[in-house]
Amino acid sequence: MARMNKTLAMNRLDGDESLYRKMLDYFHRDYRNYPERIQSLIASRDNEAYVLTHSLKNIAASLGAEDLSEKALNLEKLLKEGIFEGTDSLLEVLLEEFEPVKALLDEEEGVVKTEEKSGGTGWTDLTQMIDGLIDAMGSFSPDKAEEALEKASLSYSLIPESCSDEFEDILALARDYRFFDAEEKLMDLKKRLK
Repeated sequence: MARMNKTLAMNRLDGDESLYRKMLDYFHRDYRNYPERIQSLIASRDNEAYVLTHSLKNIAASLGAEDLSEKALNLEKLLKEGIFEGTDSLLEVLLEEFEPVKALLDEEEGVVKTEEKSGGTGWTDLTQMIDGLIDAMGSFSPDKAEEALEKASLSYSLIPESCSDEFEDILALARDYRFFDAEEKLMDLKKRLK
């Protein structure tokens, strides 16, 4: 039985109900067809399977779906190493958890459907997240950087899949306290995403 912990999700999102609703919306938009997409990617031995599963893990954790996040992590570990053989049982367990979570999220009160929204919200959220990281890196404060990194990790689903590896590299620079390098790369990323 799928479990959701909205209290945990709200704690991770600093009580930001608006961000929670947006993440629900992203989940509905980006993961509605996850079972078909992941099966196809694994069958074709496409490394994009890792990126997709990694981002599912993050958004599931952000939404309080800890069991789904954990099952995605188990599959992600193999896919990160380029191992596609023997993933059938992990994928089956993951998908068994995915469908009930998807149903629970569909029922979640106040879900904002993507079809009802204008197209600019995702870009606004993405630029706000990147701007927050740029400000934190520019302050050269480890405390500000840690706070911004935590929020960025929880909002990872905002990053386009084509930029996910680059974004992870930027976060790694920030975690290594290489703030100037991280800030430079974030500004470059923001320019290219416009």
